[in-house]
Amino acid sequence: MITNQDGLGTDSLPQDEFDGPHNLMMQVFASQGVNFEEVLICPHLPTEGCDCRKPKTQLVLPWLEEGVLDKANSYVIGDRATDIELAENMGIIGLRYDRETLDWPTICEQLTRRDRYAHVERITKETQVDVKVWLDREGGSKSTPASASSIICSIR
Repeated sequence: MITNQDGLGTDSLPQDEFDGPHNLMMQVFASQGVNFEEVLICPHLPTEGCDCRKPKTQLVLPWLEEGVLDKANSYVIGDRATDIELAENMGIIGLRYDRETLDWPTICEQLTRRDRYAHVERITKETQVDVKVWLDREGGSKSTPASASSIICSIR
């Protein structure tokens, strides 16, 4: 988890006023089986120009070292443009939470559903046929009406 907490530890956001709600949130996550290896917090104000405030990557540099982060299966999920910018800066996928367009059930589905497909290629003297059938997607192809699968087919 990485978060910007403007002025944490100052009069505007005393540490003890932050800790209670934050710890409760972490307990709720843990009760649902969600555990974080690290919680990275930037306490600086935007005007301070630090290197650890999202979308900058200073706090996540150890995670960006070769082999530490599985970029194909890692995401930044947040509700602000800076979260998506952080994902871009890290070279991973960003999902911008929005109650209307990308809610938690939809995010959960995106994270847990893996697209499966069957792939067949046949080459003869006259033709080359390459077919991919996506088993977990809805849609159609150019040659068939909408079906339970998406089909990508090229014939040469």
